[in-house]
Amino acid sequence: YAMEAAIKFKGDVKGEISILISEALAENMVRNFLGLAEGQMTRDDIEDCVKEVVNMVCGNFLGRLDHTKVFDLSMPSFSRSPRKPVADDNSCVLYFDSDGESFGAVLRVAN
Repeated sequence: YAMEAAIKFKGDVKGEISILISEALAENMVRNFLGLAEGQMTRDDIEDCVKEVVNMVCGNFLGRLDHTKVFDLSMPSFSRSPRKPVADDNSCVLYFDSDGESFGAVLRVAN
């Protein structure tokens, strides 16, 4: 993975969702989201897109967890030095392949 975006949430349940993504997949998402050609996108476009993806994933997850509850969300963070995902009793790690590129999702909940 070339980058990671994460968002923390708190409410009845508290934790963090992060996504891990390859550079090529992030660039493909920017092209699809913004309609930009390869030479038109900036590093900021890629960062903003990846942060928006983690925001959408978190919102979708929490809405399905309990749509009657209110959760407070942090601003999404972004790093080009992703953490190594670790599955334990308080987390779940999922790996996906999209057109030969890598995508990972990590859900961590607090005790």
